[in-house]
Amino acid sequence: MSKLKGLKILVIEDMQELLVFHKRWLTLEKAEFVGSLNGKEGVRLFEENPDVAVVILDMLLPDIHGMEVLKQLRQLNPDIPIVVCSGYNDSSTELQNYSKVKFIGKPFLLPELKQTLIDICGL
Repeated sequence: MSKLKGLKILVIEDMQELLVFHKRWLTLEKAEFVGSLNGKEGVRLFEENPDVAVVILDMLLPDIHGMEVLKQLRQLNPDIPIVVCSGYNDSSTELQNYSKVKFIGKPFLLPELKQTLIDICGL
């Protein structure tokens, strides 16, 4: 049985192909997928889904930068675990100021992302 089963996971990723990839693998893991192609919609979905357990967040989004999204999510829920999954690693040092935030560089391996989700959620 998957450790991610039953978790609601919000993915904020501007690449359609990657968003579909996340939906597929999370569905196979029996997790509940919520996805957005931009930061503003991602924050709105987070507000509408208070039971989101963890967020997978890209840094380079078409409307607002991922760091701004992270700050807005943390204003709404200071304890939400966030996995930053990005090819843009210039912000990785700034991310060290936040608890329950892990950075994974793109391209990533699925087992690494899955284990990071399990670890950050304490499963």
